[in-house]
Order: sequence, then C-alpha cells, then structure tokens
Amino acid sequence: MKAFVRVSPLLLLLLAAFSSTNLFAQDWVHTGTNMGNQRIRLAAADFKPVGNDPQTTPLKAIFDSTLFNDLSSAGIFDMVSKSLAPQAMPGSPQELVVTQWSTPPSSAAMVAYGALSANNGRLVVYGWLNDANAAGSPPVLSEQYNEAASQDMARTVAHRFADDIIKRLGGGINGIAETRIYFVSNRTGAKEIWVMDYDGANQHPVTHLGTISMSPRISPDNSRLAFSSLGSAGWAIRMYSLELGRMVSFTAGGAGGSNLSPAWSADG
Repeated sequence: MKAFVRVSPLLLLLLAAFSSTNLFAQDWVHTGTNMGNQRIRLAAADFKPVGNDPQTTPLKAIFDSTLFNDLSSAGIFDMVSKSLAPQAMPGSPQELVVTQWSTPPSSAAMVAYGALSANNGRLVVYGWLNDANAAGSPPVLSEQYNEAASQDMARTVAHRFADDIIKRLGGGINGIAETRIYFVSNRTGAKEIWVMDYDGANQHPVTHLGTISMSPRISPDNSRLAFSSLGSAGWAIRMYSLELGRMVSFTAGGAGGSNLSPAWSADG
C-alpha cells in the first residue's frame, strides 16, 4: 500500500521563502582585501629628465621602475599600464595636461609625475600628484628630494615618494616601501646579518664578523641592530649602529640571562 504525504500550499510557500532567504544571505559572505573600497585608478608617468649629466638617464630608469612597482604593490590602486599611459613626461604642474590622462585608454583618476636630475653628485627629484578630473586645480601632493646621486638612493627616493602618495591617498596609512628586512645569510662563507629592501632588492651584508651571527632585532627608533654572535668567549649579544654604520659597544648585563635571542623593550 503506498503512502501519500499531503503538503499544504502554505508550507511550500514558507519553504520557498526560506530557501530564497538563504540564497540571498550567502551573497553577503565575501573575502578579500580592500573590501568595500573602490580602488583609485592611478597613473605614474615616467619622470622628465633634466640636464645633461650622464648619471641622469640610468638613475631615472631605476626611479621610474621602482616607483611604479611600489605603487602597484600597495594594493589600493588600480594602476594604469605603461602601455596605456600617454607618452608625455610632464616635469611640472604647468606641463601637465590632465585630459591626456583622464580620458581613455588611461582613464586615470590621479596622476603621479615629476622631474629628475643628477648634477655634481646630487640627485634632485621633484614629484607631484594631481587629480586628473580637476583641471586647473593645485597638486594634491608636492614633494622635493635632494640626496647623493647613486642607484641605491634613486631607489630610496622612489620608495619615499611612493610612501608619500600611499599615505595621502590611503587615508593616512603609512606605506611600507621604505621598510627593510634583516636576515641571516651564509653566502659569504659565514653566517652574517644581511639587509634588503621590502621588495627583495638591494641585498647586502651588515656585519662582517666571520662567525655565526643570528636573531637580528631592530630598535623601536630604527637606529640600532641587536643580534647574537658566537665569539671566543661563547655567545654574546652585540650591537650595530645603523646611524654610524659600525659596531658599537654593548654590555648585556644580568646573570643567568640568555645571549641567544635579543629583544627590545617598547621604549627602546
């Protein structure tokens, strides 16, 4: 004998409504970064070279690529591809034609641009940031940098300008382009403390002790590096001044303490 179950139209309606509610509820579950915020479409123009110093061209190439990569890695911008950007290199606000950048194919909302020169061993960079949809308005950001002319400094200045842009357009959040990573490497034959930029570039050793060094720790004010090192008397905590560029004297007091893993207090 077959059994039949009668389902009322009201129950079917309630079940349909419940299922529909669940389906719509699932749409509220999202994961990812920068949720709820539309990315700013940003164009980074190649900087205009100024002067005839032979260092200008190679330093500009390093600066341009570093700035673009930093802004691309920030995670808050929709970067305009170099292939879609105008060929213009505005070197000042007076030379910027915003309609070249705000219209397709670039369709940028903001434009970063400027001028770079090397002269008598100095690297001078003028950088600006403009709203591409507000012709005639003053720059949103205006910065000037004057440093020793070198490849490392060209990267540093580009990191600095990128962080200035990120802070201005990211709601006051500091960028990480100027941060550095300290690590241990034995590529010179001994375990030394090394440093590199946040993007893995500019790797070089900090210490040259020819022994085993480990556990690098940076002071809160970024002025000193503490680490453990194996010497003739055993393990000891040693100190390197990042401001002076050399080892400095340090006595790790306290009987029974560990000399293998230094740490800094919050006040340094």
